[in-house]
Amino acid sequence: QELVPPPNRRGAPHGGDMAYINENIQRQKNTYYQIRESMGEDIEDCIRDVYGKAYPQNQFWYIGKLAFTSGTVSEAGALQRPWNLL
Repeated sequence: QELVPPPNRRGAPHGGDMAYINENIQRQKNTYYQIRESMGEDIEDCIRDVYGKAYPQNQFWYIGKLAFTSGTVSEAGALQRPWNLL
C-alpha cells in the first residue's frame, strides 16, 4: 500500500497562493525583484534579511530576503503573509 502518493497524483497543497510549491515561489521571486526595481535609491528602506533562531541554542539561520514597499505595510506585516514559504 502506498502511504504517500507521488507528486503527480497528489491534490493541491493547503495554503493557497502561499503554499510551498514552485509556481508560488517563482511568483514571490518576481515580486521581490519588482519591488527592488521600483524603490531605486531607497532600496535599503525596503529590503531585509530574514533569520530564524534555533532554540534553545543561540544559533541563527539565514532564511531568505524580504522586500516590501515603505508606507504600505510594516516589516512585521510583510513577514506574516509569506510565512509558509519561508
